[in-house]
Amino acid sequence: MILDERAVRATIAHEVAHAELRHITGAGNLFDFLRACENVLHYANPDRTITGRIAAWLLRAVLGWVNKEYLALSRQNELAADRRAATLMGQPEMARSLVLIAGGVARLRDLVFAPLESDMLGAISLPATPQQRISTHLGEIRDHDALTAAAAKTMEEEPIENPDSTHPPLRASLANLGYTALPAVDPIEAPAIGRLLSPDTARELSARLDAAWCKSAQIRVRLGG
Repeated sequence: MILDERAVRATIAHEVAHAELRHITGAGNLFDFLRACENVLHYANPDRTITGRIAAWLLRAVLGWVNKEYLALSRQNELAADRRAATLMGQPEMARSLVLIAGGVARLRDLVFAPLESDMLGAISLPATPQQRISTHLGEIRDHDALTAAAAKTMEEEPIENPDSTHPPLRASLANLGYTALPAVDPIEAPAIGRLLSPDTARELSARLDAAWCKSAQIRVRLGG
């Protein structure tokens, strides 16, 4: 509903680049290691045996290291995929998609999800769904000046590097494409959803998203927010 076809195509090129570069995270080796530790702990209780204590300590240490390395590798893979996609789409198109996504995420947070979270606190019935709120505020979310200002604010406030994130900050992503500052980008054109999906398919997708949200939100409302 927010991005246009150009931005969606750039995003798809990024995902295709991940596949072309064969980005993996070593999950298979990690699974084998965890299974081996599980077998040891099954026979050696960590609360009662020296072997169990050593295995439990080793497992905690390795998992902490693996998580740190996984996140770092994920950030590197994102940058590599952007560079590869830029060879297909051009650097300006990739930079445009990064700016629009960063600004769009910030606008969604401010206009949709932060108010929704407030409305959910202490609610006794379901408030308007995310899809309904996006439709209501779509013009504000897609406003070019507000969106690029939100992207600029994001770039200013983000840490230089977030070791707990799977994705690099916007500044690093743009620098990776050769930009030292937020580039000027073309405004969002017609929403991609109207060009890439039939009206019936778009309505069905929206209804499914709303239904899934209502199902989980109803549980939260019953539990008192």
